[in-house]
Amino acid sequence: MLDLNTLRLVSALSFACFAFETVLLWRLVPHEFALKDWAKATTLIFAALLLLGLRSFIPDFISITIANSLMTLGIGFLYVATRNLINIRTNHQWHWLAAGVAFLICLSPDVSVRVVGTSILQVPYFVACAWMFWHSKDEHQLFAIKRISALIFALGTVMFIARVVNPPSASTSSLYINTHSWIEVIPYFYAIAFSMWLSLTLLLLVSIRLQNQRTEVLAKAEAINQALIERESYLRTILDKEPDCISVIGSDGILIEINPAGLATFGAESIAQLSGSHLLNAVTPEFRTDLIDMHKHVLAGESVQLEFEAVSLKGRHLWLHTNAVPMQANGETVLLAVTRDITKQKIAEQTLIESEKMYHSLFDTTSDAMFMLDESGFFDGNKAALELFGIQSKDELLQYHPAQLSTPKQSCGMDSFILAENYIKLAQQSGTAHFEWVHKRADTNEPFIADVLLSAFIIANKQVLQATVRDITARKKSEEQVLQLAFYDTLTKLPNRRLLNDRLSQLMVASKRTGSHGALMFLDLDNFKPLNDTYGHEVGDLLLMEAASRITNCMREMDTVARFGGDEFVVLLCELSKDKSMLSSQATVVAEKIRAVLSEPYVFTIANRGEIDLSIEHRCTGSIGIVIFNGSVDSQEDIIKWADTAMYEAKSAGRNQIRVYLN
Repeated sequence: MLDLNTLRLVSALSFACFAFETVLLWRLVPHEFALKDWAKATTLIFAALLLLGLRSFIPDFISITIANSLMTLGIGFLYVATRNLINIRTNHQWHWLAAGVAFLICLSPDVSVRVVGTSILQVPYFVACAWMFWHSKDEHQLFAIKRISALIFALGTVMFIARVVNPPSASTSSLYINTHSWIEVIPYFYAIAFSMWLSLTLLLLVSIRLQNQRTEVLAKAEAINQALIERESYLRTILDKEPDCISVIGSDGILIEINPAGLATFGAESIAQLSGSHLLNAVTPEFRTDLIDMHKHVLAGESVQLEFEAVSLKGRHLWLHTNAVPMQANGETVLLAVTRDITKQKIAEQTLIESEKMYHSLFDTTSDAMFMLDESGFFDGNKAALELFGIQSKDELLQYHPAQLSTPKQSCGMDSFILAENYIKLAQQSGTAHFEWVHKRADTNEPFIADVLLSAFIIANKQVLQATVRDITARKKSEEQVLQLAFYDTLTKLPNRRLLNDRLSQLMVASKRTGSHGALMFLDLDNFKPLNDTYGHEVGDLLLMEAASRITNCMREMDTVARFGGDEFVVLLCELSKDKSMLSSQATVVAEKIRAVLSEPYVFTIANRGEIDLSIEHRCTGSIGIVIFNGSVDSQEDIIKWADTAMYEAKSAGRNQIRVYLN
């Protein structure tokens, strides 16, 4: 006969050790959340076994009802702990419900009801735990251990099923003290074996997991360390290849580290030549105060930019631009500076400043009027420009558009505003525009002709135009005078023989191209010589001018009247009728008109040196010879000769006649 209470206490002691182990593991490895549930489960089972073992010393309610309820609850937590251990999370709280049901079942006075009921409640938990251990794939090193644990849970399942099939029939309390029934004894031996094996399994699982975690941590640490090494190598490569100087300066102003570009900047062969040097040693005296202030501000947590002049170890003067920021190194705030050599830029800036000064000096002192324009209009002008346009100040100049300092229309007939915009666009697109322009003064509105050169260039990343304006009014007048002398008769202002030949040549070319006809009249004044001999050249000149005016008034604008020489004139008719039968009569009509106006009396009043002015009336006619020609004639001399021949025929016929040369 076996003492059940003794077995219960022994199994309780075994579970007490198991509970102690789980609590200890839980405290040592708090990140394994399953250990907390294992501690709860083993503690509850230990308490249940302890109460069952004290059956003889405590009331039945506690040793039976409470003990079985705690046992069921502990087995439920065992299920929860196993799920968490195998990494199968659950939010169900069925173990509390099962414990409550077990409590109600254990209120029954029938021992068989209590045994069957609680066993039925506990079987599903053991089945689930056996399944989870059997199918667990983690910790492959413990494959056999977990399979054995699954078999232990399966054995427990069989044990509980056997208790359901063969429940105890005794109803006396002696059943709970001494027994020969193996079915009553086996659960307690099972509990001892269960606690010993599962404690070993749990310990091995935790050990393997810690080892795996340690291996994983070491692998991650090694990866991180390798990444840091690679990162450091990467950053070092960047620093070594960086063209700008990168330096680290301590809080005391002493250089700690510098990259190769920095060594080259300061003319050093190695860092040993600069290491331990104070940053002020390389700075020219006038910038040392600025550098000290920058150092203070950076150590106070600010980012500072500074341009300063420095001297390299080889004595070369440098202009440097540095951007300094604070940085923590070994618990100390240091200065990280990125410095760029801007010596070339400074030289270029200085050269530009000097160039601008020279340009402004030339701009202000040149005798040519010069303006500066952008898309808004004038923005600058020199003294010569203000004087040329009668403007008092540059502020007044800025109020004008270029077209406002021009006549409303240009000599070509176009609107000045539109044409000015066209020339500005041309200069912007092609770089220059050169043209003549009729300007006017702002104070008197007096017009003048100017030679204008627009030049486009860039200032401050913006395209502007420079206008150079030169007054060429006097030159244009001289050119007109030269032209007048070269191609016009000084007395009558009619085209001379040279211009006549040019226009005759153009008419011949046009006739050859279009097949049209032209006519040339050779005209000689009759009775001119007696007037000239009697009253002198002054009166003769008056008659020639009057005759020229009368002939010109008879002609179309497209025709030409020229003085051939002496009292001889030539009339050139163009674009005559294409009807050949009408050519002679058309030319003759014009000639008759000229002959008629020349036959009218000429009246002149001449000052007579202190005496009464002398009034002279004279009659003078014209003998006219006409020749009709087209593009088939190649010689100008022939055309003029033929007309001259016809004119002499008219004179031979009694003067004041018209004759047509028949070819």
